[in-house]
Amino acid sequence: MDAAAASRPEALEAKAVEVEAVGQAIARVVRMSNCATAHAGRLGVPSGWEKATYLVLFHLEAGARRSGSVAEALHLDPSTISRQVATLVKSGLVERTIDPEDGRASLLSITEQGRSILAAHRATRRELIDRMITDWPSRDRQDLARLLTRLADALETKLPAYVADVIQARHEGES
Repeated sequence: MDAAAASRPEALEAKAVEVEAVGQAIARVVRMSNCATAHAGRLGVPSGWEKATYLVLFHLEAGARRSGSVAEALHLDPSTISRQVATLVKSGLVERTIDPEDGRASLLSITEQGRSILAAHRATRRELIDRMITDWPSRDRQDLARLLTRLADALETKLPAYVADVIQARHEGES
């Protein structure tokens, strides 16, 4: 489809319908994910944990990081990371060490116990997803994985600029 055809009102309307359908599907998946999280204790997840807790562990799995680096990578407020890290350190899932490049700073590292918790979490997640799509044809499961990966990649790449644009537009609107 050329640029002129793509800008016709009917093409724009069709795209808006598609985008809305994607948004509704994502909202439903997130809602059900939140439901599963609310029942996490029954799924073998320590009570009182938040999604951010796992995000921190997943990020630290790649190697030791400073708290600020974790906050930046996860697009979370440093105070949120600080609270999560305190919980993780207290639980023995993360350890703090002095940063050899700057003795005033500390590095966060996942412990073996933290890796074990992540492995259990992944196993539970795999079991849940397997139950949901086990009767799907292999091609559909492959397509779902490919498209979700593509969406996740786009979100990781484009979300920071989108957030910055929204913040700037709101700031300009208040001026």
